[in-house]
Amino acid sequence: MASAMGLVDKVRRLLGRDWEIANTRLMEEQYSACDTLLAATTTDYADGARALARKYGQDGHGYMEAHGVILRSDPDDEGNAGTVLVEGNRIGRIPCYVARQLEFGPSGEEPVVIRMFTERTARGLRCEAWYWFGRSEPRWFYSRDHRPPMTPEAKAEAAQRDTERMVEEALEEGGPRADSFRLGMVDGTHYLETVEPIKQLKREDRLEEALDLCMTAIQGAENEARAEGHQPAPWYTEQAAIILRKLKRPDEEKAIIQRWIDACPEGYIKANPDETLVVRLRRIREKENAKRS
Repeated sequence: MASAMGLVDKVRRLLGRDWEIANTRLMEEQYSACDTLLAATTTDYADGARALARKYGQDGHGYMEAHGVILRSDPDDEGNAGTVLVEGNRIGRIPCYVARQLEFGPSGEEPVVIRMFTERTARGLRCEAWYWFGRSEPRWFYSRDHRPPMTPEAKAEAAQRDTERMVEEALEEGGPRADSFRLGMVDGTHYLETVEPIKQLKREDRLEEALDLCMTAIQGAENEARAEGHQPAPWYTEQAAIILRKLKRPDEEKAIIQRWIDACPEGYIKANPDETLVVRLRRIREKENAKRS
């Protein structure tokens, strides 16, 4: 356990800077002006985003700002309510809940300002863009000197820092929220703080240490769930089951899944038979029965 918990301390030491994740801010029901992460710049619209970046020589550790338009999509297309076009390049899209707030003119277009950041990664050029939503003068969270996390390592560190800050603020706040967070703590660490360290240990194939950390997190999640009357967060059990499967310890895999099921409130499993862990245990038993028959 010492090694796994030591990784949590290591991550904390690495993240000795203030950090916020801009794109986790919740937009109000009536949207105010804000900058928002553009979707699909690294997937469906990656080619367009890269073409725009290269046009301006931003094909490495780059930054650029540009004007474009949001093209109104088919009103019935819930998944893609607006495509962002900049200098002939389709670089991303906005979701329908944002597009509904826009007043598209007769042309079906809405002006937009974007800021795009680029980084050369192991998988090639990565582009991420933010657009300004609102008629007021843009007030950007990220800038040339305050860049968003772009690499997997930077994103993991940022996510860890964001979680640790959330836990720290909840404890400092006091009252019911602090009490709730204390329920989820084991050995001074809240189970939410173990997500990125577990992922890192798995990437490094340090499976036993990852499993130890999963077990610590599972205990914290169970303590919280038992006190508050809900099912434990399943992710930590799912990770433990995956690790045990890789380690070829099927009896322990079944046991850890059954532990989660037993920790759920009465009637929860019956009402939710398609829960991932429930389905996994059912399939394991079906395979075992098939082998015996």
